[in-house]
Order: sequence, then structure tokens, then C-alpha cells
Amino acid sequence: MSNPINPSTEKVTQTRFPLSLAPSSPSTFPISYAENIWDVVTAGQTLAALLGQPGQYDQHAINEALAQLIQNVTELFWQLINGGVPEDTHSDFSDDFTDDFN
Repeated sequence: MSNPINPSTEKVTQTRFPLSLAPSSPSTFPISYAENIWDVVTAGQTLAALLGQPGQYDQHAINEALAQLIQNVTELFWQLINGGVPEDTHSDFSDDFTDDFN
């Protein structure tokens, strides 16, 4: 679970941007990096469930939560592909049935 930078889900009013940037060579040096970008996550959104609560989150926290989710799903698929099923999600019926009579 992530902690929001700001627990508020109200967007901050933006009145102006003091500077615009353009790359000198867009195909070689595109401008795609920025720090401290926030996103407002409201209650009821899937992202709020993933992050643990609504609020304003920085992009790094969102990226880390998504990366962790991808890693968990990938590990689960590899377990299923390799014939292993997590013990807490599956029980073999025949073993359970046989144990009742032994």
C-alpha cells in the first residue's frame, strides 16, 4: 500500500505555466522527463484500490505499485505454467475426499 503525497482528491487549480520547452532535436532528445508529477486518485477507482486509498500520488509511487502488480501476476502465471498452483488457492478434491475416509 502506498501513502499519498496529499490525502486530498481535489485538483489544484493551475493558472499559468511560466515556461514552455521544446527539444532541439525531437527525434534524438525528446522531452519526456519531469519530476514531482502528481495524479489525483479518487475513491472507487481501480488505482485507489491498488494504492490502498484515494489521494494525490506522485508518478513514481504509481509506477512502483503497477510494477509490483505486474511482478505478482507474472510470478503467478509462471507457477501455473510450471504446474504449480499456490496452495492457498487450490485444493485437490480427490485428496480431500480420501482424507475424510482414512
